[in-house]
Amino acid sequence: MQRFHEILVLVSSDPEMPRVIARAAELAERNRARLTLIDVVPGLGTRRLGRGSASSDIDLQALLVEARRNELEELAARVMTVETRVVVEVGVRFAKVIERVIEYEHDLVITAPDRSESHRGLGGSSTTLHLLRKCPVPVWVDDPRTWGRQDVVVAIGPFPEDGEIGSLNRMLVELGVSLARIQGGQVHIAHAWRLEGEHLLRNSKVRLPAARVDALVDEERVANEKTFDQILDGIDITGMDPQLHLVEGRAADVINRVVDDVQPGVVVMGTLARAGLRGLIIGNTAERILGDLEASVIAVKPPGFVSPVGG
Repeated sequence: MQRFHEILVLVSSDPEMPRVIARAAELAERNRARLTLIDVVPGLGTRRLGRGSASSDIDLQALLVEARRNELEELAARVMTVETRVVVEVGVRFAKVIERVIEYEHDLVITAPDRSESHRGLGGSSTTLHLLRKCPVPVWVDDPRTWGRQDVVVAIGPFPEDGEIGSLNRMLVELGVSLARIQGGQVHIAHAWRLEGEHLLRNSKVRLPAARVDALVDEERVANEKTFDQILDGIDITGMDPQLHLVEGRAADVINRVVDDVQPGVVVMGTLARAGLRGLIIGNTAERILGDLEASVIAVKPPGFVSPVGG
């Protein structure tokens, strides 16, 4: 998976963070990429200055930054394979990470899940969800609890007549195949499809004959099968034997069902909430999936995505 050059790791207080950093370092070494550790401390505002013993002001904010920088330096010192830089910012956590990504052209963000114990998936992970929605580069939420699982699930679709979204689906599959090769697992490619408005066509006062609706459903299925094949065409899947899951139903339901069945180590998916485009999973659908997932997640934006942060 030699595709990343500037990897940024958002460090948290998660006790598994050293292991997440070690995995990020392995990825950086494999890609000959540079590795940067970042954390963000809250701004103290008017509480920034404290009174010293000799009636001199103490910059509490600077002390907080220095203390956290020392902690990150200790983590970086454990990385023996690649040179590792350390950055500590002050402000809103997700916003500072995205600003750093944009300014220094990082092409991958890795973090541990900051999930709440009261949530099954990432539904209670505020910083993580902000990054998944708004960060312009892929975000890898690396969950150590899933490291023993080798398989990869790639969620693709829907399939509008839009080259940009087609390229996103291809990017997702290529990334998923590459990850499966590295992990020695199998790649599962999942797509949910359905005939929009089928219920109304069958049950409204102007309902069509059942045979006609059945024919429309079949046409939709065939169209999705053809586009599914087109996305796979040209991608090197030699020796991979990908398992294809083309399932009728709502995206969130289908993808979560496939994930529950496969129990993958990583789920690769697109996230997009942008007016005028239908992405892989939009808005509430994406959050329904992420809210239930118990796997590592790599979320990818389409080409041309512009973050609302730092613009």
